[in-house]
Amino acid sequence: MNISSNGMAFIKAREGVVLHAYNDGTGFAIGYGNTYYEDGSMVKGGDIITQERADALFVVIGNKFANWVNNVLNKRVNQNQFDALVS
Repeated sequence: MNISSNGMAFIKAREGVVLHAYNDGTGFAIGYGNTYYEDGSMVKGGDIITQERADALFVVIGNKFANWVNNVLNKRVNQNQFDALVS
């Protein structure tokens, strides 16, 4: 399964977007709470991204989370349940 547009909108609304690196208590995050970039490199203090990059990063990282959920699911779930698990 893939995360739905409703699921993505839910996460974005709860996370909010920050276009500069900020300390989230465990390290640095950027965009919609991402702690690493598409290539796996960690967000570092002083990093700045555009809104377009934040949106693209969210899709890439969101798909990685969706794949992780798919790999551990051993039951059938509906779309809302899947979105909640990815969130």
